[in-house]
Amino acid sequence: MVNKLQELSWRYLEKLYERSEQGLHSDVDSHKLQAELGFSHDEMRPIYDYLTNKGLISWDCAAPNVRITTTGIDTMQNSYEQQETRVLKAIYELSEQNTAKFVSFQELLPAVGMSDRDVTGICKGLEKDGYIEWPAEDLVTITRKGIHAIDSLGKPKERTGGDSYYTSIGTITGGAQVGAGNTQNIQINQTNNPEFDQAIAALLQIVNSSGLPNDEIEELRDEVNKLNRLALSEPKPDSFEKAKFRLDKAKLTFEGTKLLVQAAPYLHTIYEYFKAKYSLG
Repeated sequence: MVNKLQELSWRYLEKLYERSEQGLHSDVDSHKLQAELGFSHDEMRPIYDYLTNKGLISWDCAAPNVRITTTGIDTMQNSYEQQETRVLKAIYELSEQNTAKFVSFQELLPAVGMSDRDVTGICKGLEKDGYIEWPAEDLVTITRKGIHAIDSLGKPKERTGGDSYYTSIGTITGGAQVGAGNTQNIQINQTNNPEFDQAIAALLQIVNSSGLPNDEIEELRDEVNKLNRLALSEPKPDSFEKAKFRLDKAKLTFEGTKLLVQAAPYLHTIYEYFKAKYSLG
């Protein structure tokens, strides 16, 4: 059972994740965050200790800022995905896999054990991704895509005749399925920072295995490659501003193709690389 400290700590981490733009800009003013949540100083002391000891937040930044760690980002993303699955599965069951049957929030809320606000937020995401339709204020229906997603839970992904895609950067290798008949290799210009190189490689792998239309794939590849080239360029007075502009544009591009949740941890790593490279904060 979740105790009071865990509940308050979770609320704090959720708000930090939100204010850091899903970890892309990780440093957040701790005083403003506390005021926004309405927590007292006495409440904050054990919350800080709890989250710090769990490795979910860090104070390794300019005061009075607090930073969500990569572990904290992963925790939030995993939690959100689990909540999405729980809500979609409940809609799947209450609708009896009938795309024409309405499911009301009055049925849904007790089925998932979540607040109206949380379920509303989850349903917005599910509707955006095409898993449900939301024709009325408190009525939703499941789509064929939503039914397929729940039916596919726990099942291995289908293979399509041995088509493969490989990522190869130095010692970094990995595989993912892509379109029929395609075998591609990622080539990047390596820096002297393995974490940065892995982040660039991971972003390109996400792009190439996304199944998006070719023009959207090319646009995303171009943004990632520009970040890679920028890292290898000679530092100039406006270099960090250029890097931040390029990151913000990449984030918007990934968000537009609904890949931001996958890309966010790697964009965060790239942001931290540029910040360290130009000795900021």
